[in-house]
Amino acid sequence: MADQERMLNDLARQVEKMTIELHNLQTRVNDLEKSPSSSMIKSLEKIVQRSTDPTFYQESPTYNSNLSSKLPEEFSATDLPKFKPTDDPRFHLRGFRATMALKGIDMSLFPIVFPLSLEPVCQKWFFSLPDKNTTTWEDITQAFMTRYKGNIQTQTSLRELEILKQGENEGFTTYLARWKEAAATLVSTPTEEEMVKTFISNLQPKYKDHLKYMGLTTFEKSIALE
Repeated sequence: MADQERMLNDLARQVEKMTIELHNLQTRVNDLEKSPSSSMIKSLEKIVQRSTDPTFYQESPTYNSNLSSKLPEEFSATDLPKFKPTDDPRFHLRGFRATMALKGIDMSLFPIVFPLSLEPVCQKWFFSLPDKNTTTWEDITQAFMTRYKGNIQTQTSLRELEILKQGENEGFTTYLARWKEAAATLVSTPTEEEMVKTFISNLQPKYKDHLKYMGLTTFEKSIALE
């Protein structure tokens, strides 16, 4: 009986010691969670979690205040040229900058206002970009040109006009309109007289034989003779 009593007392002391140690360990864990370093770790964990969550959205608190404090009261997004997915990005950027200059809007607001000049499908692309690609106006123009560089229209060369022949069953005025539309994309245009000569040489024989000896120098006279 005495031996059993000693064993029970030893077991009780061990349980009490373990209880004290567990309590001390819990206290240390609680103190660690309350420390600044632990708080920073939790904040970093949340940031990482949010950055990998496609459904998470957080708006900068300065976004709306910056926009409303600097834009003119009469400004309207309807004044901006609208970019379609098939448009030339160079022309849109020029039109956007010109409109913003006429409205007296500071260049620092270009990154905020620019997406308002895009059609909805293009806005989806823009808002899917990481922040690093939309921080500055330079970042935006680079990303925009890279995305839509396939839309850049090539310039018509004079050689292309020289081989732009009238179709066998194509009417005179129809061909004239098609030819002038192609000629409008020339950067360095020859004189109208030279263009008229090139145009006449590309006509079907029944028109060419009639016009080539008449000394025409303008398209206006060519239309009058049709």
